Amino acid sequence: MDLQLNQILEAVTECTGTSADDLKSSNRNRKLSESRFLFFFFSLYLTNKSCREVGSFVNRKHNTAIHGANKAVELKKYHKDFYLKLKKINDKLTLT
Repeated sequence: MDLQLNQILEAVTECTGTSADDLKSSNRNRKLSESRFLFFFFSLYLTNKSCREVGSFVNRKHNTAIHGANKAVELKKYHKDFYLKLKKINDKLTLT
């Protein structure tokens, strides 16, 4: 499966009720941070893009992309709502 970052961004924003502009903004509220974590998680695991490419796509540095993906792995273990969002996005991305 060769997903593009635009497709992942669209799936994340649709499932979390955020906008692409919000994800690319410097706002750090919880809802947006968790949406970014989901974007980083799927972008790093489902594409061949580098951490630098993924981070710069949403105006972040490469280490932020790594941290976000790792945070998503942790959150899915302990937060049911986050896990359900992750599952919903995964289902949407794997069906396309």
